[in-house]
Amino acid sequence: MPRAVSAQDMYWLRVILAAGPYSGRIPLTTVTFNSVIQDSVCRTEVTQVFCNVERYPIECEYVFPVLQDAAVVGLKVQTGNRAVWEARVKDLEEAKEGYSDAIASGDQAVMGRMETEDRMVLHVGNMAPKSKVKVTFTLVHPVKCEGKNWSFVLPAALLPLFNLGRSLSSLGIVENEDVPTPTPLAFIHPVECTYTMHFHLTIQSSSPITHCECLSHTVAVKSLAPHFQATVYTRADSVVLPNTDFRVRYKTRDAMVSQVNVQYNPVTSEYAAMLSFLPPLLDSGEDDLTNSGEFIVLLDRSESMSGEKINMARQSTMLFIKSLPSTCKFNVISFGDNATPLFRSVRAYSAESVKTALQKVSMFDADMGGTEILKSLRVALAEPSNPALPRSIYLMTNGCVSNQQKVIRLVGRKAKHVRVHAFGIGEGASTALITGVAKAGNGYAEFISDPADIEAKVISSLQKDLLPALTNNMLRWPCEGTQYPSNECLSTCYFGEVFQVFALFSTFPSPLGQLLTLSSCNSKTGQIIDFEVVIGPHITEGNSIHLLWAKQAIQQLTSFAIPYYNTFAKEEAIAYPKSSEFLQCILHFYVWSREQSL
Repeated sequence: MPRAVSAQDMYWLRVILAAGPYSGRIPLTTVTFNSVIQDSVCRTEVTQVFCNVERYPIECEYVFPVLQDAAVVGLKVQTGNRAVWEARVKDLEEAKEGYSDAIASGDQAVMGRMETEDRMVLHVGNMAPKSKVKVTFTLVHPVKCEGKNWSFVLPAALLPLFNLGRSLSSLGIVENEDVPTPTPLAFIHPVECTYTMHFHLTIQSSSPITHCECLSHTVAVKSLAPHFQATVYTRADSVVLPNTDFRVRYKTRDAMVSQVNVQYNPVTSEYAAMLSFLPPLLDSGEDDLTNSGEFIVLLDRSESMSGEKINMARQSTMLFIKSLPSTCKFNVISFGDNATPLFRSVRAYSAESVKTALQKVSMFDADMGGTEILKSLRVALAEPSNPALPRSIYLMTNGCVSNQQKVIRLVGRKAKHVRVHAFGIGEGASTALITGVAKAGNGYAEFISDPADIEAKVISSLQKDLLPALTNNMLRWPCEGTQYPSNECLSTCYFGEVFQVFALFSTFPSPLGQLLTLSSCNSKTGQIIDFEVVIGPHITEGNSIHLLWAKQAIQQLTSFAIPYYNTFAKEEAIAYPKSSEFLQCILHFYVWSREQSL
């Protein structure tokens, strides 16, 4: 079934200026995905071709999301038969001036800008009648894991999804009174898809590939002897619709063996390393994989939660309590104008504590005034953490707060010791708050608008926190470098999740025989464990890992955005004079963005 479309995951060319009567149609004709995986790093090139079918030149905006764990490393635009425009970073005001001058002169021009941290806008000016625009951007992103398998996913958010019947004004487009009102931009629904789509994925592995399959689409799969390479691609005669994520699962013989890949960048003369670590099954001598821990529900009881919202929140909380393991500790903190814990501190799970909690929660109502999420978070984080009892917080709210950034920053600063999941309750829950909190807290974001969805979404999130985990993580490299996430920010890693860390070095010893040490606490036993990982065996040339390191650096620096953020970020940029130009430019952008918003 085609999935629902939100404003955050659309692709479109939207018309902002036309020289004559305009019908609002810019058909998309072709979408092509070319991906290459080298061990656990993937480089994906996405190409989309649009066509101006009108008899008039037009100016358009092209909008696409920037994935959380991916770095945009290339952007090219070709208009008509002209040369390819390749992205270069410039001061925003300088870029705007050059773009405006070119448009005023009747020339074609292209300008890109980061509209938000997760969305880029590309302006295409003076698109000629009956001409095409070819947009190609390149992403670098790590490959994820699912249990003992590698998982390659191209989210449906990267596919051109469209929505019918929206007016120009609803998209923020000012209509020209001198031009007849056009029909609403025809965003084509996947069922009515008129464009062709192609996928081509090449998997190159240093360990033999033992299995490879596409879980989402009918495609061809080839494995090349001696099975260190596999190819997944769409056949020329196949029809592929953009109605789901493109998912490929494959397995390598040494999937559970930790990897440290090292790259040398000849442009910057720097070395970058990426650790991909799959926590082993933390055996405590028991068959039970259930993990002990501390589980805290933050339940929004503000007046904005009245009606069906508080009913769903109550139901979710009661289901959550009933599903907890008997070895855990738990608490429920209600909040509105103030934060009120159910118990003075986290309480051991017992028949008595569960009975008391369920009775009290069943009487909860939306009667606590305003919405002060920050206060409830501070109460939940006040108790000292225990590495042998990983703490998970489940925020349930409709997300109507004015201090959203303060909430997200607090979660980010505590992410090493606490995992935070966020549930948006009811229609209209703040997407920015729910996803922002979950991202900063290394948790999961869920939206519950239908009571029928409560059980599946609550249980799904809880089950991920009931597995054995590595807590209080600390890395020791064989030489001095700059690591992101830093040791101060390395969060708890549960069994079945990939633990990935990036580091940058000015020099790096030959990887042969060199060891990386990960020191962690086993949440099942409370014992400290040292894992030794062999680095190498070879240093390759490239910049993919450097760019992923830069992406992690940006995420950590921005998640710690505090009053002295601008000075801190500028000092970080100055501290790496030889580092990737990409990092310094993006840091400059974020500093500029923060200064403008203060």
